[in-house]
Amino acid sequence: MTISVITPTIAKQIAGQAARGDSYALETLLRRMAVGEPYQTYAGSPVGNVTPEAIGDWCFDSTNLAWYRATALTTADWVALGDPDLDLGELRQLNTATIAAAGSSASDATAITEDGTYYATAADGTKGVALPAAAAGTIIRIVNTVRTSPLFVYPVNGGNDNINDEAEDAAVKVKAGSYAVFICISATLWICDPAALVGGSRNPSGTDPTAKAIWFDDFFGDLLSDELLAGVGSGTGNAVALSIGENGRAEIKTASDDGAITANGSSLGLGALNWQANAGGLVMEARLQIDTITAVMLFVGFTDVLPSTIEAPIFLVAGDIDSDAANACGVGFDTDGSTDQWFHGGVKANTDTTPAYSGAAPSATTYYTVRVEVSAAGAVRGFIDGVAIGAAVAAAVTVTTPLCPIIFVANRSASVRNVLVDYMRVEQDRG
Repeated sequence: MTISVITPTIAKQIAGQAARGDSYALETLLRRMAVGEPYQTYAGSPVGNVTPEAIGDWCFDSTNLAWYRATALTTADWVALGDPDLDLGELRQLNTATIAAAGSSASDATAITEDGTYYATAADGTKGVALPAAAAGTIIRIVNTVRTSPLFVYPVNGGNDNINDEAEDAAVKVKAGSYAVFICISATLWICDPAALVGGSRNPSGTDPTAKAIWFDDFFGDLLSDELLAGVGSGTGNAVALSIGENGRAEIKTASDDGAITANGSSLGLGALNWQANAGGLVMEARLQIDTITAVMLFVGFTDVLPSTIEAPIFLVAGDIDSDAANACGVGFDTDGSTDQWFHGGVKANTDTTPAYSGAAPSATTYYTVRVEVSAAGAVRGFIDGVAIGAAVAAAVTVTTPLCPIIFVANRSASVRNVLVDYMRVEQDRG
């Protein structure tokens, strides 16, 4: 039997031999070994053979590559920690640390460098932390200890990494007083349960529902709500009104003849430009159906003019997005395009994005929940029944431009098209 002092290098070498079992004891063992705490070694089991120096003493069985700890002071009081098959990657999961959020971007947020659990302080709705460079299999748990503000979490700066298919360097926000687990599944992609994030559930602000400005309408009653504004084109038969039906609903009706968009289109939205991307957490959601999916154009999202101005915020011309708006973003469907599928995209300061398609078209008279999420950096991402249309489209709208939520529909031939809207919901972070 010998008494040894372990160095940090030796600690790493034998970490793969440390036993699986009492994870707290293992964490304590490695922490103490790393700073040079003495331990005993014996060629075989120390039980009945080695007298502990103190309660809590460590002994390494150099024959069987196993660790023991003393629970009392006799040779019979050694307890084996288990099988020697715990590797360094698993041991890193035992890491815990308290870190202070900082900065306002991926480049200056507090950097996390390895697996483990991190208790983040100082979140104020602006500050954040940054994940390490993506490496498949890495698991990081982040606890937002601040109960009044969300915590920004960024991918590593400039590494082509993203979280939940958001844009490169784009943050997600862990709810106030909550936690999220980030799992890396490739060389560039981290995934995290959206329910842990701001905007990811029906309680999108986490523990504090007043942290969001929220508007919702289920279309009950006999008249449209005062805060809504309808737009009707100059064609024949355009109309917007409440419609009798289960759960309450609004009906948006296009023209029955064919003319310019200003004649064919009809719209429904809020009557003020109270929303903008840089507020953070900008979301619109509507449950709706189209009666016929031929010769029709539909847009759900945000635009820079009120619904009383009859214009198509964004639409398709062949394979490209075109726009009447200077700034708008959202989800669309347009049979004038070369691809008859749901798409998302936008226009930023009169520059149109490339459309991203879902791979599927809507079906007639079938309700769909259409959700539009706009990041504080101006990226847009659409969802159909909870499934993302694709990766977020960057530079989709000017983040400082005041916007209003809108549903716009127009016929593309001399036949009326009707959209029934079951509900509308809009929200953004409260400044």
